[in-house]
Amino acid sequence: MKRIAWLVTLLLLTATAGCSQEENSEEETVAVTGKYPAHFAGVEIHGLLPFFVDDSLGGSHFRYDHTFGSEREDYQAEAYWLELSPDTDWYKENGEGDLEPLDPDNGRAAFDYPNQSMTVTFGKSFEAERLNLPAHVSWTPEFLPVEKALSITIHPYRMEDYLYYNLPDGGDAYLYWLFDDISDYDQQFLRQYAYSLYLDEGITLNYRFISDTDSNTARLMGIDELPYFIIVNEEGIVAESDDRAAVERTLAEEMGIRIFDHVYTGN
Repeated sequence: MKRIAWLVTLLLLTATAGCSQEENSEEETVAVTGKYPAHFAGVEIHGLLPFFVDDSLGGSHFRYDHTFGSEREDYQAEAYWLELSPDTDWYKENGEGDLEPLDPDNGRAAFDYPNQSMTVTFGKSFEAERLNLPAHVSWTPEFLPVEKALSITIHPYRMEDYLYYNLPDGGDAYLYWLFDDISDYDQQFLRQYAYSLYLDEGITLNYRFISDTDSNTARLMGIDELPYFIIVNEEGIVAESDDRAAVERTLAEEMGIRIFDHVYTGN
C-alpha cells in the first residue's frame, strides 16, 4: 500500500493519483462497503476520494468529530484514499437494486451527504488495514493508505445515515429535532433552558428547529409531514413520534430530571 507523504509530496501524490494502472478484467476483485465522509480535515485532492469503513467511535457509521481533532486514546479506524482514474466505473443504486451508470467526471456530485453508504471494488491484491490513530480519522488523513478503486457504487441515503453522522458525543449529550411550525415555539426560552440544564445538571441539550418539509434536513431524514420529533444521544434514537409530549416524557426519564412542559409563545 502506498502512503501519503502529506506535507512534503502533495503535488507528487496528486500527479501519481491521476495515473491509472491496467487491470485484467478477468482477475478476481474485492468488494468493500463503507461510507462517504465528504472530506478529511477539509482536504480535497484531485484524483483521490476519501473512503471510510469503520472506527472505534461509530462502528460502521462515519460520525462527526465534535472534538475537532483532539487527541483520542485507543482510537482505531479503517479508511482509505481512493485513487480514481478515467477507468473507474461509477454507479448509483436507485433503491430497488438497479444500478445507474454515472459519468466519472461527475461521480462525486451524486453523493447526498456525509455517511452515505458506498461499495468499492478493488483488485484481488487488496488487504484491509486497521490503523491506530492519534485523533479522529477525519483529522489524520496523512496516515491513510491509498488504494486504486476499480468501481464505486453509491447507495441510497437513509434516515439513519444522517442521524448517526450528527449524533452528539458524550453520555450526557442529547440532540432534539423539532419538525414543526417554529412560530409556535419560544425558541429563546428553550435555548435558555438548555443552557441552565447544562450549568445545573451537566447535561447538553441542543435543539434543531425545522419548519419546512422541503428543507434538505427533512429530505435526508425522510420527514414529509409535520409535526415530527426526534431525540438522539450518542447511541442513537432515544425517542421519536409525532407527539411532542411523548418524546419529551421519554427524554425526561432518560435524563432523570423534570423537563419543561410545552412552551408556546403567548403562554
